Amino acid sequence: MSEHIKIGLVSISDRASDGRYEDQGIPALKDWLGKALTSPWSAETR
Repeated sequence: MSEHIKIGLVSISDRASDGRYEDQGIPALKDWLGKALTSPWSAETR
């Protein structure tokens, strides 16, 4: 049985934090990790 992995994802964008546009970096990383990893995992985002 594979051990659960917790992965920290950090996105830094002045414009996204100002609400000028929606952050697309974190969702893209989560999508990629979901396809690349075979072990159970979860993301901690900031």
